[in-house]
Amino acid sequence: MPSRFSAPKLGALMLTSCLTATSSYAESALNYFEVGFGATNFDLMKQLDSNGEASPAASFKALIGGKLTSKNLWFESIYQFNGQFEDRRTDTQGTITEKDITTYSSHSVSFGLKATTNPYHQLAGFLKGGIGFNRLTTQLSSTSSDTSDNSITNSKESDTETASLFYGGAGLSFKISHKTNLNFDVTTTQYSVSGNTFTDTAAFVSYHKFL
Repeated sequence: MPSRFSAPKLGALMLTSCLTATSSYAESALNYFEVGFGATNFDLMKQLDSNGEASPAASFKALIGGKLTSKNLWFESIYQFNGQFEDRRTDTQGTITEKDITTYSSHSVSFGLKATTNPYHQLAGFLKGGIGFNRLTTQLSSTSSDTSDNSITNSKESDTETASLFYGGAGLSFKISHKTNLNFDVTTTQYSVSGNTFTDTAAFVSYHKFL
């Protein structure tokens, strides 16, 4: 009896079955992790920079996510190093020159929801938002020099403030394999420090993998 399938048809059937199986395997994933690199535009940095020359600071994030009611709704737990920047000031009065270098470093931990179109498609869009805590560390290094007696005095101070935050963002996800995506997103974060409210904006490129 002749075979019901020719070799080309059998090969195509096997390939289709394999692709269907890997796609189903990805869609059964309940969790994912993501790591990303980007830049943060600090509101505080812009306010301190009177010349308007402030540039974004390098940033890093790592997160884990889990499926909630459907493939379109996920929760996320995020750690983010928002970046570090400096404010330099020099003041000269007579023979005395004061030089101050203030270094700001920001970290945050947040929890939120992510609503997305089908995350297993070739292209997906998503919205996200949540709450968390921001930690801003300030380190002041001061140098005072007096040309009248060639004396130099150095001093250092450090302070850390923790504040609640709210964030919201949007992005696109591009599928590069059956379980791996490349994400692009922009997020705005708002928090208050010493009675002042700041709104930072960050952009990231991230590696996203379903588990």
